[in-house]
Amino acid sequence: MSTKFLDVIKKIVVETVETEFYVSTASDDAGVHYMIYVPHATCTSALRNGLDEIKLDKPYIIGFVPEGYIEVFLRE
Repeated sequence: MSTKFLDVIKKIVVETVETEFYVSTASDDAGVHYMIYVPHATCTSALRNGLDEIKLDKPYIIGFVPEGYIEVFLRE
């Protein structure tokens, strides 16, 4: 897991999203990617623009989850 890129992604999320969030890496049949979880109804246009401006080593996916999901299921 590239902590350098995770730190950059987290910084962009903090600057562009005003809700709770969770960032991690995940893998599936398409390979390894960054997962950015935000609650439903979160405006992500500024987040996408910020992420598209940097060169990441893996693709990213923004996952929309119900309110409270991050706190209950993703936080360690």
